[in-house]
Amino acid sequence: MSNAAPTRSNRQRCWDNRDAYYACLSKHNIQNPPGTDMTGIKGPLGSGSFAEPPRSEVERAQLVAQERSKDPCVRERDAYEGSCAQSWIEYFNKRRVLEERQNKYFADAEARAMRR
Repeated sequence: MSNAAPTRSNRQRCWDNRDAYYACLSKHNIQNPPGTDMTGIKGPLGSGSFAEPPRSEVERAQLVAQERSKDPCVRERDAYEGSCAQSWIEYFNKRRVLEERQNKYFADAEARAMRR
């Protein structure tokens, strides 16, 4: 994507490709898009980045590349990454992970409440 401000049709194409990619991930029961760096994201759910051992930039880049090579939705991911700005991709991916964690938290809380 170029440095020019995206047009309405560019944004819509980005969102459509994002939705197709996330639908594929959901179909494969994948919460975290492979290769998404969640460094610095902490929250009440899951094992945020604080639970992982510290890694160098090189190690982190190698791990991301390794995870991305195993992505079953590579065709959809390529379309998504080809139509969206990198900053949008990072934002959307992190938001997806946090929303999935939140949904899991609410589902677990509801299940506990039903058992009472």
